[in-house]
Amino acid sequence: TYGPTFFGVDFTQNEQIYYVAAFWVFVATLFMYLFTQTPAGRMANAVRDNPDRAEFIGYSSRRIRFISFCASGLFAGIAGGLFALNYEFITEENLNAATSDRVLLMAYIGGLGYFIGPIIGAIVLTLMNSLLSNYTELWMLYLGIMFLLTVSYLPRGFAGFIMMHQVPWLN
Repeated sequence: TYGPTFFGVDFTQNEQIYYVAAFWVFVATLFMYLFTQTPAGRMANAVRDNPDRAEFIGYSSRRIRFISFCASGLFAGIAGGLFALNYEFITEENLNAATSDRVLLMAYIGGLGYFIGPIIGAIVLTLMNSLLSNYTELWMLYLGIMFLLTVSYLPRGFAGFIMMHQVPWLN
């Protein structure tokens, strides 16, 4: 796309798009992590695990879910903007169930219970896509096999496996 520069950034060059995207991914990831450390983020985990207990101790599970919904909408908007910036236009092919399935696969393979889990899953899936697709057209088969093995033998994903083998901190 051609247009005026914005703070010296010309959105027609790949390197500048990369740096804009990398900056926003870093900022969004930092704010997501900081949100998980706030009382609202901690209560979101409590409401997810046991909404009745959260209600019993005085928190409105409806309000906590609303706050979580708004925060997730903010981060999804940032991701959608970066997606549109990368591809320059959006078609139905970009917005279908397969795209949503890929995101869920990333989260399950990486590990749902850990903040770093979906990031690890995204790295693994992207590497499989870019590296295996150069050698074989059946890379999706290998992805499915890896997903089955992950669900069977690593129910907490790769992040859970890493955390399980982490050296415990000694006090």
